[in-house]
Amino acid sequence: MGTPGDSETRAARHSLHLTFDVLWQSGRLSRTEAYAWLARVMNKTKDECHIGMFTQDECSTVEEIIVQTFGDEMNE
Repeated sequence: MGTPGDSETRAARHSLHLTFDVLWQSGRLSRTEAYAWLARVMNKTKDECHIGMFTQDECSTVEEIIVQTFGDEMNE
């Protein structure tokens, strides 16, 4: 699922997934909770909330929000 992107967009999506996946893989949130949180902070519906559909700017925004919200917990 997703939309085609140039190499920079694909790299941004990959980077975001590495950061975002820690939220649910660490047990901090369930996968469902993590995607519900992502949809809320991005003001998107659940169906619209796929990292593969995000722009490069959206990826950067989400990474910043994750660090601001969960920063210290991301390294535990």
